Amino acid sequence: MGQIYVQAHVQRGQSGAMAMGDA
Repeated sequence: MGQIYVQAHVQRGQSGAMAMGDA
């Protein structure tokens, strides 16, 4: 579930570190 959230954020152009932390 977390991976999808990260992928969606990364695709939007969000910070990879932030997305990874959220996951």
